[in-house]
Amino acid sequence: MMEHQNNLRPFAQVMVWITSFAAVALPVLTIMIWIYIKDLGVSSGTVSPQYDLTSLSLTARLLGFVICFIGAGIMTYGLLALRRTFQEAAAGRGLSLTAVVNFRRFALVTLITVFYGILQNTLLSIVFTMGRPGQETQLSIMLGTPEVKALFTALLFVFVAHIFAAGRKAEEENAQFL
Repeated sequence: MMEHQNNLRPFAQVMVWITSFAAVALPVLTIMIWIYIKDLGVSSGTVSPQYDLTSLSLTARLLGFVICFIGAGIMTYGLLALRRTFQEAAAGRGLSLTAVVNFRRFALVTLITVFYGILQNTLLSIVFTMGRPGQETQLSIMLGTPEVKALFTALLFVFVAHIFAAGRKAEEENAQFL
């Protein structure tokens, strides 16, 4: 076993705990936000001040919850794949097939969440404005700097996943020579 893999084990174990916490916290916080949305007033930084979330109907709250919970579920799936990659690294198998496949899965899920995030914000703009007395339902499609940065980060993860797979292949070829 290579020395640098031993040095990565403690960090990988910390990352296992962090991703485990995040994978549990994300859906729980999503549920809590939508249960207490009337008390919170605003559910996230992407919500415009023009939306009065304290007067959302039960239907609007349920639709908003479903839209957000789908996104949280997708990202939780990605976090669990990333957690598996860290578990492999913590066990000294950083380039195992399981580690590579799960990192690739995380990268693809991250890319999917970028596009789902745009769709989610668009759908939420409809939900937040539906049923407002005297006002029309609004449609807002947001594509700005945060979305572009998230897209490039996701593409970077996909690129790293391919490098990770190439490293795995090189390690297998080297093992055949020994």
